[in-house]
Amino acid sequence: MLQTLPAINAALNAAATIALITGFIAVRRRNYRRHAISMIVAFAISILFLVFYLWHKILLHQATGSYNVSTTGFQPAWLRLIYLFVLLLPHLLLAMIMLPLILATFYFAARRNWVWHKRFSRPAFWIWLYVSISGVLIYFMLYHIMRVA
Repeated sequence: MLQTLPAINAALNAAATIALITGFIAVRRRNYRRHAISMIVAFAISILFLVFYLWHKILLHQATGSYNVSTTGFQPAWLRLIYLFVLLLPHLLLAMIMLPLILATFYFAARRNWVWHKRFSRPAFWIWLYVSISGVLIYFMLYHIMRVA
């Protein structure tokens, strides 16, 4: 199970990306019902991702004593630096910012406060999209390009 969870998580991130883009297109076409459904689906997929991500971290800690996958196998070293500082660090920081923005956006939508919903939804969407896409890229870098075990 430890080896399959990263691929499942990448697939969930990709599915969330598709739902986000579908919701974005729907709102641009003023199809608000489809937009709402797409965003709820994206949120549900992201919650499922978070559950599996935490489960993977727990299993990884039980197996290795660490919560992190080693990146010392990245060669050349400059590639490891790009991975850590250009991809992983922004991904992690934005993922922490993302959840409160998404919750606020959902709150204002539920209250039918469209002015505040719009204010929160714009940055929330772009951050959420970046985090979803970069999550898939991180998976491919770790498990396919660099073949970290």
